[in-house]
Amino acid sequence: MPQFVKLWEQGYEVVYGTKQERDEPWLMTTLREAYYVLLTSMSTLRLPRNLSDYQLLDKRVLDAMRQL
Repeated sequence: MPQFVKLWEQGYEVVYGTKQERDEPWLMTTLREAYYVLLTSMSTLRLPRNLSDYQLLDKRVLDAMRQL
């Protein structure tokens, strides 16, 4: 978390973690990879592989998301 805050203080509005390894069945890994390939093919947003659920979002980002 301290690394997340440090990046946020540098001006990043979205900071998210990635996992080096996942301890999960091969089917789940394959489905996850397919999901991210599909998601990035339909978007201009480029997400790194192995995203985790840990994120730090600036209040401006949250406010924008709430307006959607």
